[in-house]
Amino acid sequence: VVLCGGSSRIPRLQQMIKDLFPTVELLNSIPPDEVIPIGAAMEAGILIGKENLLVEDTLKIECSAKDILVKLVII
Repeated sequence: VVLCGGSSRIPRLQQMIKDLFPTVELLNSIPPDEVIPIGAAMEAGILIGKENLLVEDTLKIECSAKDILVKLVII
């Protein structure tokens, strides 16, 4: 289970989700606000044939008032 969004930081909500899915691990190593952009970048990589992308392959760049994820592909 991957939690995303600001509300996923609420400890009680995390516990309720753990109770709903007792046999799975909650993945919270990625900040909740970055889960969706990272997933979108990885999906874009899969669509162009780069199926072995890792979270470590992403790069965070200060370029707007809000954080966004930019994926650089060097061919």
